[in-house]
Amino acid sequence: MTQYEAADTVLYWLLDTHIPDLSLPHVKGVEFNGEVLIMSKQLWTLIHEDVVRSCLIGPGVIKGTALYKGHPVKVEEAIGVLVFNPAELRPSEPIPLVNIVTPEVIDPLAKSSASEIATVIERVLVDRGMILAPKKLTEVRRRGTIPTVEYREKFFEKIEVHLTSGVMKAKFLLGGAKRPIYEAFLKRYEKKIYERPEKLRVLYVDEREFTSFNQDNVSRWSIVEKVQAQPLEGQQTENGYKQFVEEYMSVVEFIKKFKDAYIFKD
Repeated sequence: MTQYEAADTVLYWLLDTHIPDLSLPHVKGVEFNGEVLIMSKQLWTLIHEDVVRSCLIGPGVIKGTALYKGHPVKVEEAIGVLVFNPAELRPSEPIPLVNIVTPEVIDPLAKSSASEIATVIERVLVDRGMILAPKKLTEVRRRGTIPTVEYREKFFEKIEVHLTSGVMKAKFLLGGAKRPIYEAFLKRYEKKIYERPEKLRVLYVDEREFTSFNQDNVSRWSIVEKVQAQPLEGQQTENGYKQFVEEYMSVVEFIKKFKDAYIFKD
């Protein structure tokens, strides 16, 4: 595999969601439960005037079930941006509408590793006879019998712990328990739907709606980390939409470069 910079790696983000009063493209005001699978380099911070939001940028899919007038409706939408308010909690649960508190985050390019740990093992033994023990706990002597001794033995043991590679973890999780949402992502990837961000949706969790990934819907935002990296004169003129598209396409190109690690069918 080609060498890469750790700072540039793309991560799989798998997030549980519960969004009441969500407006779908053709149905409004549904209660949605499901998952989001999206690939993004990091969790980005957006700012517009005095409003701050968090977002993930990259090819993704949202999949789950919406309850509409008491009937379950299957939902599956390709997205390129996920925007949410990390301070917005569910009414009855101490986690956000998008669970960023305990997300499943996978770096497929993470290498396997082994580490050695030392632990103290303590055993309590019981023997009969004259025992030379470092620390006796009890000794029972009955008339006419061999004494019974209970003693403690302590020793150090070195244990080698092997951590699986990122690819193996991704295959285990996305190819196993999370196979349905990964297949929804894979289907769109193979059809090259993710090659054209303008064909994708932006999910605004805080606004409970999907919008198109276009100039009108994202240009008002500035990506804080991107603006900070620019010269001062460029910070005032940078187009928000351009920031989003450039970041999105950099993720797509990265996945292509390391396709064997990110895209798998078995």
